[in-house]
Amino acid sequence: MKIGLQLYSVREALNVSLPETLRAVKNMGYDYVELAGGRYGLSGAEMHRTLADVGLTCVSVHSSPALFQQDREDVLSYLKDVDAFYSVIPIPAGRLTAFTENWDETLALFKEMGSFFRAEGFQLLYHNHDFEFTPMGDELLIHRLLRELFPSVLPEPDLCWISYGGEEPAAFLKRYAGKVPVVHLKDYNLSRLPSEPIYKLLSKGYEKPEKKSLAGFSYAPVGYGVENWEAAIDACRASGAEYLVVEQDSSPNPLADAARSRSYLKERFGL
Repeated sequence: MKIGLQLYSVREALNVSLPETLRAVKNMGYDYVELAGGRYGLSGAEMHRTLADVGLTCVSVHSSPALFQQDREDVLSYLKDVDAFYSVIPIPAGRLTAFTENWDETLALFKEMGSFFRAEGFQLLYHNHDFEFTPMGDELLIHRLLRELFPSVLPEPDLCWISYGGEEPAAFLKRYAGKVPVVHLKDYNLSRLPSEPIYKLLSKGYEKPEKKSLAGFSYAPVGYGVENWEAAIDACRASGAEYLVVEQDSSPNPLADAARSRSYLKERFGL
């Protein structure tokens, strides 16, 4: 499996000096990146050259459905120019309401996006958060969504949000084995609840806090939180995942934490 970093994790440093930050990412041991959070003033071709200059390869690009609706050809052109294969839906406008109030419209848009990229020789992925683990009929929203979108849209599982949302990451990956080319590795801690993933707490009678701050939720480098990484990495291997992308949404020291995540994966799992 190939290890990448989602560049949103180090966005502040990129805005200060993009080349210097990319060199630092490469020196940490990352060979691949996922683009998210903007284009940093560069065209796709310029971004590709900048990445190639330091030995990094772009695997995927997060592009909002709104951006696709505004100019799909621009989204496609950028994807081609950075030489990435996967376009990723990061989050729908309105989050949960996009599904609970506008299911048909949202589903139609995502299918249209998926078909468009597949026709052009690319693959669309959907990056989950925790709100998709809301029940919808006799199944969870995330599973209904992925079932109805397959094969035009595949999952990009975010293991933190799967865990916090109420499922075992390893079980999720097993369910979608062969359909998860890119997996997001993200860790977290809970300081105001027992230091266990929310799905374990729910089984013990806890209610999931409406706000993560009520649980003392905080992001952590991979291997420094409550996730069961032994089970998760085994499941990634078994599922056929090709890329494991580290992401940490916020951090007091993003570059240092990105390095900690990379070191943990290398030292613990030889990745």
